[in-house]
Amino acid sequence: MRVQGGDPRAMTSVVREQLGEIDPNIAGGGCALDGDVLSRAAGAAAILTLLLSLFFRCRAGRSRPVGIYGVVSYSVARATKEFWITHGCLAAQGGDRVGLVMNQGAGNDF
Repeated sequence: MRVQGGDPRAMTSVVREQLGEIDPNIAGGGCALDGDVLSRAAGAAAILTLLLSLFFRCRAGRSRPVGIYGVVSYSVARATKEFWITHGCLAAQGGDRVGLVMNQGAGNDF
């Protein structure tokens, strides 16, 4: 129903009276404006979006350490055998091994 000027909610009592005169069995339920219905629907969608984003953010935060651990353990396992064969058998000094590990950790592979 369109209302020219004024508050459309003020017309609800008039509409209920007219509907009651036409058919007394019609339920005179709640009336809502289109804007109210849309804002409620948008609010529910916003809450659902927020909850889903929080859920996936928590999942990502919990799986990040597992991924980092996996990458580090893989690289350590791969390098351990090579490290001890090339430096342990060649009688390298302890300081040399520490320096090599520090250089590799810093990304200097030379």
